[in-house]
Amino acid sequence: MADSVKIETEKPKKKFTWGLFITGGVLFLIGMWFGMSTLHYKASESFFPFRTAGWFVIGFPFFALAACGFSAVFCLIAQRFHKTAWILMLIASSLFLLQTVNSALPYNQLAKITGEKLAGKLKLEEFYKGDSFNDGECAYGIICGNESTMKLITEHKVLERKISVPIQFTFFKNHKLPETGDIYSDNHCSFYVSPENNKIYFYWHSFIYIAKRN
Repeated sequence: MADSVKIETEKPKKKFTWGLFITGGVLFLIGMWFGMSTLHYKASESFFPFRTAGWFVIGFPFFALAACGFSAVFCLIAQRFHKTAWILMLIASSLFLLQTVNSALPYNQLAKITGEKLAGKLKLEEFYKGDSFNDGECAYGIICGNESTMKLITEHKVLERKISVPIQFTFFKNHKLPETGDIYSDNHCSFYVSPENNKIYFYWHSFIYIAKRN
């Protein structure tokens, strides 16, 4: 009787899923880019108002590490459930992108200033949001409207009206504003109604002391 020969077959080693790793990392970085982007919006001409933020460039090595960690989670899952890992990664990335892109849109950024209930009712003409660089977020822009529009804003936001005060909106270099006027403001933002051209100029800063200084 011949001795039985035991044949051992080596299990094939599972390869690292580079495609999953790279795709997940890139989608994560795109989401971070939108979430930190600055805005240069003009209703009459802006097709893609987003710009790369300085903080995104400075912090890119850290964001890249975070992207690697994000992708690595799904790569571990792919060692046993390859298709499931891809599906989960795409779902998570899509939700993350949807949230960051949606929050970065001009009217959603305006909601931080005027409130969510009112932002969609206003007609935004220009909106600019810049890098913070350790002094909070800042934004300025122009809303189409007059005193009636301003009254609507004050119904949703508590503002103090100051009569005939200096207008220090130095951001609007292409717009000729008077030296003094009536300003509606709180600790974070200021509004000036220009009846001559039916516009409301505004400036907002997340830090209280900046708003007080301006």
